[in-house]
Amino acid sequence: MSCRLPLFALPNLILYPEAMIPLHLFEPRYLQLMQDLLASNKRDLLIGTLLPGWEEDYFDAPPIAKVAGVGEIMQHQQDEKGNFNIVLRGKYRAVVVDEKPSGKPYREVDVEEHPEIPIKGSEASLAHAQLLHAITSLAGATPEGAENQTLNHLTDILLVHLPIEMDRKLKVFCELHPIKRATKVLEEFEKQQAVGRSFPSATNEPEDPQWN
Repeated sequence: MSCRLPLFALPNLILYPEAMIPLHLFEPRYLQLMQDLLASNKRDLLIGTLLPGWEEDYFDAPPIAKVAGVGEIMQHQQDEKGNFNIVLRGKYRAVVVDEKPSGKPYREVDVEEHPEIPIKGSEASLAHAQLLHAITSLAGATPEGAENQTLNHLTDILLVHLPIEMDRKLKVFCELHPIKRATKVLEEFEKQQAVGRSFPSATNEPEDPQWN
């Protein structure tokens, strides 16, 4: 079942399920988006990742990745200039199925919710252990509580911290099957290990502040 959501699109940004990210809205179209959401007492919007070449068409409708994160506005504050500072919580991955002219300054898209699939059994247990090992190798220690996190969550944590190009991150993020997604992120981890890469340096911030 699909629903229609307003779109906030940026390059180099992915909204992961359960992640919390701050955003500063200042473009007139996005200020109107916020005002419309608040007036309708709605809080959900889609965070779309702009694909390469977006610069040529930024103020129109540049293409976005077909899988994106739906976020819920948890906090919002308007400053003296009328701009908004908001905090979003990632709810779930969604597949973009259609986009028609919205008649508004901002874009709206039709999406299908794709909740995380719970995976159990030996295959999931093996992938869970491999993800824990990879995260521990990068961090130098096992993060507190990591053993109790779901396969989906561990996959996203590892993906956030891998110092790889955005197009490669998107390919992993857009995989909807949990085991296949875990396998892909582990393959990316092994590639980084092969060239001696570890955590990004302190000057390279992951796109998701929750996992800084």
